[in-house]
Amino acid sequence: ARQDGILANIDDLAALRDQSVRPARWLAYVGLLGVAYAGIVLASRHLGRYLGDTTLQRRRAAPGRARQRLQAARAEIQAGHGREGAEHLGSAVVGLVADMAGQPEAGMTSREVEGQLRAWGVQDELRQRIAALLETCDGARYGASADAVRGLSDSAPAVLEDLIQALKSDRRWQT
Repeated sequence: ARQDGILANIDDLAALRDQSVRPARWLAYVGLLGVAYAGIVLASRHLGRYLGDTTLQRRRAAPGRARQRLQAARAEIQAGHGREGAEHLGSAVVGLVADMAGQPEAGMTSREVEGQLRAWGVQDELRQRIAALLETCDGARYGASADAVRGLSDSAPAVLEDLIQALKSDRRWQT
């Protein structure tokens, strides 16, 4: 038993008393801080670029907006407001394409939607289904019977989901 006080149970007093500075350790710590700083700067720049890119945000929010408009259209059609339902249904598809293309939605016509889908390489069958959907919506809005839209409320969700899946599977939108 030792009477040395607090260090009585420590056998290796030489290692404990060695308080020398080890430059390799200090350089490693400083290097680690530099790497952490660089990582934070790069992450903040990437986040700032993402948050500042309104086109990218609009493109990512496009499917959700289209689905909300589709729900509004189905509610209008079920309530007996065929013309308003046709308006919402057409704007769901036109809005999706306009948002993905980064173009203003207000001036986009059904023909421009079809041309944009052709330019993107969307399958002919899907383009024809979308063209038929937009023609029916235009007809209901501009004079034809608003009851023509009733059948679309059942088929429109499948067409819209097929379009969303076709656009999501395209590599150019996977940013």
